[in-house]
Amino acid sequence: MLTMARFAELVRAGLPKDVAERWIGRAEPDGYRLIAASAGEAAVGVLGGEPSLPDGVEWPYWEGHGPLSFIASLECAALPGVGFPQDGKLLFFYFDGRADDFASYVNASDPETFAGARVLYVPDGMEAEPRHTPEPLSPYNPVPLRAEVAMDSVRITDEEVWEPLGLTEDDLDRIAHFEYVLFEAEEKGHQVGGEPQHIQHPVALGIAETVLRTRNEDRLWSEADRWILLAQIAGDKEAGMEWGDGGLLYWMIRYEDLKAHRFDRARFDWQSH
Repeated sequence: MLTMARFAELVRAGLPKDVAERWIGRAEPDGYRLIAASAGEAAVGVLGGEPSLPDGVEWPYWEGHGPLSFIASLECAALPGVGFPQDGKLLFFYFDGRADDFASYVNASDPETFAGARVLYVPDGMEAEPRHTPEPLSPYNPVPLRAEVAMDSVRITDEEVWEPLGLTEDDLDRIAHFEYVLFEAEEKGHQVGGEPQHIQHPVALGIAETVLRTRNEDRLWSEADRWILLAQIAGDKEAGMEWGDGGLLYWMIRYEDLKAHRFDRARFDWQSH
């Protein structure tokens, strides 16, 4: 995923002006990149730190293993267009292994480990107080996050974009290499909405395989199409987070569950090199 600004910069630098402007004009936002906010920049959430939880809401705990680590908080109203509630916060928790000396880990294909990842929704107006991180955990370093509108890459060699971009098949040899420019420019980072940046396999397909327990590809892809990305969190040096070798954490949810605010039905996966 590229920010819209970076996409436009690369396209203008690498393609004929007329083609570049037509492509930029057709580009559609699809989620947000989340980037560390500098002093004075508006924050849409925070990586790490400690959350505020309502009275009566216990800190998420994986029975027999220990408390989950708090990963991030996102302000729903600051991230329109991705299906989030209109107000409140989403809080993301994950059992990162620190509570049991890395003896256990969350496996997206093993239902017995699903309690190791949680998403909590705290609506505006619900009283919540800062909650200290339970032992033996320590909080990750807090990193305020800002959002930049982003898009998923469109392949310029896809036949359906030739005519809108004013291209013919004869043009493709001349500019097809530009797809690699975009691919190389993409960075795997923090993200809300859009297509997850998978490392091993399509994330939604992995979720579908766990849900259906079938090898029927038509059914699997149909189920995968129902799942959308809530948040993708990368390793972050400033926060002190690391998920294996360049790994990513993913929280996915079906659209109908997101619309109904049934965040207890969100599913988790992680991938690493």
